[in-house]
Amino acid sequence: MKQDILIYLLQNESASAGTIAQEIGREPREVQGLLIQMDDAGDVLMRNGIYRISEAARLRALKRFDYRSI
Repeated sequence: MKQDILIYLLQNESASAGTIAQEIGREPREVQGLLIQMDDAGDVLMRNGIYRISEAARLRALKRFDYRSI
């Protein structure tokens, strides 16, 4: 599910936990709990209830994508 959240946030600038849950087809409480863990780990940033992917996580994801496309 973490990968689904990161992919969603790569494609969308920001979103609430409820929107993310709806878009990836998961329960809102489940997504909210993981988003809190991801925020603590520095993968996402939350402000006023809206999440966005951190720059470090975005760069890691893009690097993995480039590596796999070679």
